[in-house]
Amino acid sequence: MRTGRPDIPGPLAHWAVQSDGSIVEVANEGVKANHDGPSIEGLNNGNTIGIQLTGHPAPKNLAQIESLVRLIVDRADRWNIPTNLVLSHCEVAVPAGRNNELLQQAPVIRQMVDAVRKGTARQGG
Repeated sequence: MRTGRPDIPGPLAHWAVQSDGSIVEVANEGVKANHDGPSIEGLNNGNTIGIQLTGHPAPKNLAQIESLVRLIVDRADRWNIPTNLVLSHCEVAVPAGRNNELLQQAPVIRQMVDAVRKGTARQGG
């Protein structure tokens, strides 16, 4: 897991969700993590939480997705972040198209987060 690059000091995320679904705290959320890069207006490394998925392609499997959703729900509830403001790198990166991480999966992950937050995810399984 990367904690920095020669041109960008670490940490590069607050959390990492490993390919096997395990969750690793990389940096305390009170510490600035250099994970954003150029972003849409108002978002920056100082006011966002960075979650990194490991493995390629990511997400790799259902265990990783389930762990990601649980982590997002926990963080969003803790910080009172509405589900519609749970955004992936591809959704905030500027210029548009600079990053394609979770391009297709982000809306589905938000739906999963919303279902867990509303308690509907538990009803079917």
